[in-house]
Amino acid sequence: MTRKKVLIPLDGSPLSRSILPHVCRLLGAGDQQIILLRVAEPLAGITGAPPRPIALGWTGAMYEHARDIEYARHPIYASQLEQGQSAEFEHELLPARHQLEQHGYHVTTIVRFGLPADEIIDIAEHAAVDFVAMATHGESGLRRMVVGSVAADVLARLHVPILLIRPFPDEAKKRG
Repeated sequence: MTRKKVLIPLDGSPLSRSILPHVCRLLGAGDQQIILLRVAEPLAGITGAPPRPIALGWTGAMYEHARDIEYARHPIYASQLEQGQSAEFEHELLPARHQLEQHGYHVTTIVRFGLPADEIIDIAEHAAVDFVAMATHGESGLRRMVVGSVAADVLARLHVPILLIRPFPDEAKKRG
């Protein structure tokens, strides 16, 4: 088999990691390049609630809580929270990365913040991957209509081959 570049989105669950053995069986080791992607929801910064005026003639402001004063002086920006979360997710991807590297694959990890399907598609297109391999939670019926399905969205919008598996929950627990 020729060299392939594969994108594997992981959501942190044992179910999502159950795709890894399937990819190893499908692709021989060697020069295969695997991109592990972790997508998280965008984070909002933390700032204090705005002060309330005490009276028309009073120039001072009144804060509801002492923490609002602290956050007003030292806000925590979304970029700061994302840096911390990104480091945490990189660390979370290490076991899967090491597992694949021990089998002889070249592995890179990417952490992004946004809508999962949008980020998966963006990375797949910009990294020019040969295919995407992902596990699906297999939601159906009303829950899928309300929550949506990342796998279905990626399948509908991406124009590269996609390997989808729907593992049984017991299988994911054994591998997790």
